[in-house]
Amino acid sequence: EMTAQRVRLPGKSKMTYIRIPLYRLISALFSDPESDQFGTLAQPGKGAIASAVSRVMGADGRSLAGSLLKRAAGKRETIRSDYVSLFGHTASKDLSLYELEHLQNSDVFYRTQSLSDIKGFYRAFGLEVSGGERADHICVELEFLAHLILLGAKAQERGLSTESEVTAAARKSFWDEHFWGWAPVLLKKLQESQSRFYRDVSAFAEQFLSLENERLPNASSDSKPKQDDRLPDSNGRLAIGGAN
Repeated sequence: EMTAQRVRLPGKSKMTYIRIPLYRLISALFSDPESDQFGTLAQPGKGAIASAVSRVMGADGRSLAGSLLKRAAGKRETIRSDYVSLFGHTASKDLSLYELEHLQNSDVFYRTQSLSDIKGFYRAFGLEVSGGERADHICVELEFLAHLILLGAKAQERGLSTESEVTAAARKSFWDEHFWGWAPVLLKKLQESQSRFYRDVSAFAEQFLSLENERLPNASSDSKPKQDDRLPDSNGRLAIGGAN
C-alpha cells in the first residue's frame, strides 16, 4: 500500500499528454480480469507508463504501479476471484464500480435521468460505449476523462481556443457532477477491503486522482457541451471491458 505523498506538479504543457496513460492504466486495473482491457496490462512496452507515473507521482507511485502491473500479469486468477468477491452480483453496493449504485436518491426516474445525463456527455463528443459495460462504470468514466484531455490538448496545438474551452468546461462539469461525487468514497472503502491488489489499486488511484482534482480550475461548471459543440473523435467509441 502507498502512503500519501505531496508531489510537485510539473507545468501544464508538459503534463497534458503524460496524464492520459495514467487514467487508462487505472481504468484497466478496475476492469474485469477476464476482459481484453485487463489483458493489456500484461503486454510488453510498459516503460512509457512507468515514466509517466514517475513524472506525475514520484518514485513511490512508480514503484506501486510496477508492482500492480507485475501482479496483474502473474496473478490474474487470484485477482479474478477478488474481483468477483468485491464487485459481483452478491457484493455490497457500497463497493459497486457503478456511479448510480452510490446515489442517495433511489428513485427510478432520478437514476434514469442521471444515467441519461452521463450518456449525454458522451454523445456531445460523438462517443458511445462498447464492450458491454454500462455508461456509469468507473472504467468508462475514466476513459472519457482521458479522452477529453486528449481532445483538449489537440485543440490547443491547433490553436482552436473555442474547442479547447469546450473540452475544459465539459471535463470540469463531468468531474464535479458525476465522477468526483462518488469515486473518492469508493476508493476509500476499497482500501479497507480484504484484497491486497484492490487496496493498492485504490491507493494508487486515489493519489493520482487527488492530484488531478487539484489541477482543475475553480471556475463554475455551469457550461455544459452541446451537440453542436462536439469535437471529432477517431472512431467515436469508448471500448471498455470487452470479454476475451
